[in-house]
Amino acid sequence: MVALLAAPAAEIEIRPAEVLARLKAAVAAKDIDATGAACNEAARISGEPYQGGPMYPTQNGPAGLTRREKLEFRLGVLDRLVTGIDQDELRHEAFALNVWAPGVPSAGMDPRDVKNPLVRKEYERRIAENKRKADNNRRNNLLEHLKTNWIRSTEYIVARYYRNDPADMAEFNSALSAVVHDEALRSQLETRFEAAAKPATR
Repeated sequence: MVALLAAPAAEIEIRPAEVLARLKAAVAAKDIDATGAACNEAARISGEPYQGGPMYPTQNGPAGLTRREKLEFRLGVLDRLVTGIDQDELRHEAFALNVWAPGVPSAGMDPRDVKNPLVRKEYERRIAENKRKADNNRRNNLLEHLKTNWIRSTEYIVARYYRNDPADMAEFNSALSAVVHDEALRSQLETRFEAAAKPATR
């Protein structure tokens, strides 16, 4: 880490394909910290604001990215985030702040204080299951949060570089079809981004 921080900024190039691969792996592994880190790396590539934060220096990403390459990269990030969101878990995986032991009138007690070994085993199972649900809830909500922020910042890209005319919208829709695999997300982005694009010149 020390050597990385000491290196000149121009020598530290973040490559889009590598970041997308890291993000895909992090999402697949359900690794929240790695997912967030990959998104932060991705934000540096196009030199655009991320989550309301500062404008990142463009020298940290490849020089000379076209507007379509910037758009496809950001759509690729969104596509990978959405693949990790489990809508069934978001709807049904409710978890408790404290778990009740079977037959015990108080919640949140230390399993070691449960004397009956059968009750203690069931209590530990319930605690582990509740933790799994809580972890899934946290992960899915983070992915939803990241998705929302990436949609907003990608709208900024569209508003900056695209006009709502046939040529620009053809390029935009071509990129959308090529990169985004989730049909619901593709439809959502098409509607939002066409509205965000600059009015066509007359």
